[in-house]
Amino acid sequence: MLIPARGQWEPRTFDSNSTATFVQGSLVALNPRRLVVEYTSVSSAALGIAAHSSVNSLPPGKVVVFVPTGAGCTFWAQTGTLALSALSYGQAVGIKKSGNTVDQVDQTLTSTVSVIGMVYRTPVDTSKVTLVEVAWQAGQGVFFSGSSNTFAS
Repeated sequence: MLIPARGQWEPRTFDSNSTATFVQGSLVALNPRRLVVEYTSVSSAALGIAAHSSVNSLPPGKVVVFVPTGAGCTFWAQTGTLALSALSYGQAVGIKKSGNTVDQVDQTLTSTVSVIGMVYRTPVDTSKVTLVEVAWQAGQGVFFSGSSNTFAS
């Protein structure tokens, strides 16, 4: 499960596709119809972190997403089976699906679009899982990025 940490994360309500399936703490994106869906490696930009699962939306078809509101936003992510020595400060990382949740740090980056952020702090080992704090990459998200701007020509 991804957990918002530092910075200002704004809870915003969005419409969700009736067939969308994601769980709390998953990285989510907007599809071409501007509906919230689970983030995939081919998504153009991440939107934020789902505050609840898609099946627990009230009212139906609505989902609350924690959206990073600028520089300084970080989140905690699971490291999975990655070698902790490979996760040094400043390392570019993506997020991949692990089981039923899009919440695990990934070093296999196929393009700059795959980069969600950078390692902000060295991994922390809890009794159940190892977590790493990731700084949201400015310009990656749907909001407050160059890719979300529309310019008149």
